[in-house]
Amino acid sequence: MNIAELDKNFALEKNEAKNMVLLGEESFSLFGLFKTKKGYSRINPKSLRQMPPNIKALSRNTTGGRICFSTTSRYIHLKAKMPLFVFPQVSEVSASGFDMIVKDGDKVYTKLLPQPYQKRNKGDYSYTADLKNNESKDIILNFPLFNSPTSVEIWVEEGKETRPYNPYLLNRKLCFYGSSITHGVAVSRPSNTFANQVSLQSGCDYVNLGFSGNAKGEMEMAKYIASLNSDIVVIEYDHNSSLEELKERHYPFVKYIKEHMPNSHIIVMSRPDYHGSEEDKHRLMAIKTTCRKLKDEKIHFLDGSKIYKPLEEDRCSVDGTHPNDIGSLLIQRRLLRIMEGILNGKDSVKKRQSL
Repeated sequence: MNIAELDKNFALEKNEAKNMVLLGEESFSLFGLFKTKKGYSRINPKSLRQMPPNIKALSRNTTGGRICFSTTSRYIHLKAKMPLFVFPQVSEVSASGFDMIVKDGDKVYTKLLPQPYQKRNKGDYSYTADLKNNESKDIILNFPLFNSPTSVEIWVEEGKETRPYNPYLLNRKLCFYGSSITHGVAVSRPSNTFANQVSLQSGCDYVNLGFSGNAKGEMEMAKYIASLNSDIVVIEYDHNSSLEELKERHYPFVKYIKEHMPNSHIIVMSRPDYHGSEEDKHRLMAIKTTCRKLKDEKIHFLDGSKIYKPLEEDRCSVDGTHPNDIGSLLIQRRLLRIMEGILNGKDSVKKRQSL
């Protein structure tokens, strides 16, 4: 059954634009990714050699990748080469699709660029979006969360003005490290990860170092995060290690980053899917202990067990663990409450939660 034959509202746009030209790299800005010979990486290739095998593989997932440009072209044609990707728990739209945040005058909207029939296309991607006018528009193109494109091409109408665009008004950089929750496993589209939404709301550039199933607090990762010298680091490290491993690694992981980034703020977050089991309590205590032992005014604790309240927890995740769009929005709001004082230069100590 083809739902588009029964409901025309689900039919994909079939836009045909003539006289399109391929944008060169000088016409746009790339954020959150490094361009490599094989595609893209969220980790600097020079540092990737020291990482565990699973991190090397997951670094090619392009969550947090963005191409930003301004253009007067009405049509944007996107072509990408990527492998066929099947992930039962993740929608094809977020796993292998792109979306665009478009600023058109006073209007800001999200344009979904769905991956049409990936199995039929063997993973390759081709889609033309109609932005309805030839006025100047600022565009943030968000990459897929889980697929690993080897190439991405942007085509615009010939003769239309196109130039790089930097949407980040604050000269501050954010780094998000964590599990599949930070990676964005269950949101409905690429721009809806809490990391991306925090970036948009704060006006800060960011890198997403969420690694599904593999946030294990390795010292190699701590060294890499410290080398980025971000203004704010969010650490959602809880799920992927055993309780014993968490107790062993959490404190030295955060301690190393703090010692090598003394002027940066670190937000340490515990799991939002807190069910009150004995293990949950011990994990929460291990993370609180890290914050207590460091005794630093620039270490901020975000109690994940309180993020979803007063909503029922099952409304905030797809499976009791991974945040959906509602859960992601609530995480974003709690992070922004803490960041507001930091970014505005206010006394952020007042915003810290009680340990």
